Amino acid sequence: MLKSAIAQTVQFLKEAGIEVEPIIAATGFQRVKLLDQAVDAILVNDATKKRFVNVSNTVNRIFKAILPDKEANEFVPLCSLFRAIQLKIDSLQPEGDVSQVMEKVEELLDESITAKGYVIREPVTSYGWSQHSTDLIPEITISKFPQVRIS
Repeated sequence: MLKSAIAQTVQFLKEAGIEVEPIIAATGFQRVKLLDQAVDAILVNDATKKRFVNVSNTVNRIFKAILPDKEANEFVPLCSLFRAIQLKIDSLQPEGDVSQVMEKVEELLDESITAKGYVIREPVTSYGWSQHSTDLIPEITISKFPQVRIS
């Protein structure tokens, strides 16, 4: 399964004009230059970028799933290359500006926390229990046991 995903990613990169073997073999500034060229070729449009990120993520997930299998060692150079390209692409993406959203959240919090003015109403009149007959209120007796009897 990993071999298939890697083959698919290598094929995608070939279609984009990127050869993986020279990048893996290169060192130092030559490798940086080849990685930058690969990133430029992938970022030619959003569809190409999305497709590469998709196939690269697939390879990365499968690779992590088979670890720590010793047979995974043969795939380290290619998986590392795909991950390096993806990290370079991610580093070029501008960070989102959330300042406007944060201002709106602060305004909503301020509105919900701010105390509203108190309204003082007229006092409630008593219901006048003393005017009613006490015959309607049952007599309560308490026995030795913790029971309440209503007669």
